[in-house]
Amino acid sequence: MKIKLIADLKSAERLGEYLVDGIIINDPKFSCYNDRFLSAEEICFSLEYCKKKGLVSIINLDRIIEEEELEDFYQTIRSYWELGFDYVIGGDFAAIAYFQENGISDQLIYNPQTLITNRFDAQILKDLGSLAMIANELTLEEIKPITEAGNTVMEVYGYHQMAYSRRNLLSTFSEFQGKNLQLADQRLGLKEELRDDRYSIFQSGHGTFVYTPYRYCLFAELKSLPELRFAKISGLFVPEAELISVIGLYRELLNGNYRSLLELQTRLKAINPNLGTDYLHQVKDSPEGKNHD
Repeated sequence: MKIKLIADLKSAERLGEYLVDGIIINDPKFSCYNDRFLSAEEICFSLEYCKKKGLVSIINLDRIIEEEELEDFYQTIRSYWELGFDYVIGGDFAAIAYFQENGISDQLIYNPQTLITNRFDAQILKDLGSLAMIANELTLEEIKPITEAGNTVMEVYGYHQMAYSRRNLLSTFSEFQGKNLQLADQRLGLKEELRDDRYSIFQSGHGTFVYTPYRYCLFAELKSLPELRFAKISGLFVPEAELISVIGLYRELLNGNYRSLLELQTRLKAINPNLGTDYLHQVKDSPEGKNHD
């Protein structure tokens, strides 16, 4: 099975430069994405482009859904489905229920962020007919057996979402300070007293999100995960020119058209050296923390 490369689409204008097998379009209302969203015209154009070029089209609806939002959420799924998307990324049990009830579980990529952590988790989703997004906070040795289920997706590059709250934490902090700091809808930094890392924090209309201080990067290791279905590159907070260059290097890796793996890695790091592997190469049961390059 050949790993397929998918990535967030940041603009329809440069779609032809995305050397991917599939694109992800993030819905402004029901996704956790906090970057530029495509217009309705761009979405239609991109979908037609995918159909013409034989690319996989994916709509991202991975936000936690409140009870009163369910009907709107289901109607949103139906609206996108009428356009002809291949997959939906869902992060709430409501997505699993909807796809099962409608007999289309094979078109769901379930992404509960940090919850798919073992082969049993992935197998449950496989038995339901769906794909599963693997958590990033795992070692390579833990990831390998999960991918053997044959229905897994993994984010292999980008700022990884570490925490998500439906509460407006930055606005609450501003109010507590008795100030009108206007902290929403902008990328800010958090720094712990005893650490140098600055974690990105972003408050949008959907809540508050915290991201890794570096771009998570699983690159050469992809060659040891042949049964992974999709390798996802995140475009969140990544300039489009950099994103396209990163995609190109992952494409070279997966196609095997390179002479030196070290040279590919060097070129990848040259795009942005702030890369980290998190727990990827941590020795199991080691007291050490993350491996941050």
